[in-house]
Amino acid sequence: MKDFISLQWNTLRNDEFKSTTQKIEDVIKESDPSAKHLVLMLELLEAANASMVQKQVYNRKLEHTPFVKQSQSDILRYASSLLEQLNVYKKTITPAMSDQYQTVRQFVEKYQPKLKAKDARSQLSVLKDLFSEYDADTELIESIEAIHMKTLIDGLRESYLALIKNSNNRTKVRSKRKIENFQTLRKYAEKALSNMLKAIELAVVQYPTVDYSELIADINDIVTEQKTIVEARITRNDKKSTQNPE
Repeated sequence: MKDFISLQWNTLRNDEFKSTTQKIEDVIKESDPSAKHLVLMLELLEAANASMVQKQVYNRKLEHTPFVKQSQSDILRYASSLLEQLNVYKKTITPAMSDQYQTVRQFVEKYQPKLKAKDARSQLSVLKDLFSEYDADTELIESIEAIHMKTLIDGLRESYLALIKNSNNRTKVRSKRKIENFQTLRKYAEKALSNMLKAIELAVVQYPTVDYSELIADINDIVTEQKTIVEARITRNDKKSTQNPE
């Protein structure tokens, strides 16, 4: 019997490993697994591969989510307060302040409805535009100060910066959990793949009348292809370390 070509699965990058296991699964399916007594092991390999593809299994109830929601709530509160304050000023505004009042009102009414978006990404986009316009408009800044609404604008900005920070923290944790979950699934797939190869080796002995040579050759071709990629990567890295010693 021709032996399987040896390759340490942990030398493969995640995308390379997924591709390799999928290719091996495919050639086993094409080889009449029932006749080769490989159905059970193939089912285990299929399940492992499917788990890696569907790796979005992390818990979405992350510890940073309450902070994101609190920042969103604060933003809505400040946006509503701006509009409410303008409605109050409308009754008492002097003719001399009318132009400044209208400048601020147009600005607030332009953005306030958009800030009601439920997702943080949309709110961040709106606030980015809002403060880009605000910071670039000297007349608007002076008008805000003249009708004593700068405190509310500053509070809105603080909530905006808090939302950026909390959203970034949540994204980092979410990404980390995705990676950790994938590594767990990968270990399961590595085990399933190794067990499949062992099952083929055992089947060769148990069922001497069944020809496994073509299947073994096809799997070896897949492994050889990946082994070549790994060896080339190692060679490149060795050259880089030689050319750029620490």
